[in-house]
Amino acid sequence: MYVAAFALDEGESLMTCFGGEQPDLATVEGVIPVRENPEERLYNDVPEDKRDAALARLLPQTALSFAEPVRRAGWKTLPSSYVVCDDDRSLPPSYQKPFAERTGATYHLPSGHSPLLSMPDRLADLLEQIAYGVSA
Repeated sequence: MYVAAFALDEGESLMTCFGGEQPDLATVEGVIPVRENPEERLYNDVPEDKRDAALARLLPQTALSFAEPVRRAGWKTLPSSYVVCDDDRSLPPSYQKPFAERTGATYHLPSGHSPLLSMPDRLADLLEQIAYGVSA
């Protein structure tokens, strides 16, 4: 299950999936800072109390996590679905579309990047529907 996520192919990394150059991994060090305006990019539709709690937990990611290529693409061998978050301001739907097309089925939620916080019940219902084939 991919929810507003990168369904990368073998050999792709976050740095290359949109046309960037693959760096020499031996030279990659440091961290990627938290992006500007995370409250708007990641939590635009999240209630203020949940947004503030999430913001307090945000940490930079290692640069290697953006540079290291995928070795095995799970969506190629496992049944996979993709949930496009239609109001995502971090990974806009137009960027999600090619990843969604790699999976077996695409679903949509009218949410920002973090439906787990903004509409957890609706996300859970959709995931149950996908996993078990029940009506949401």
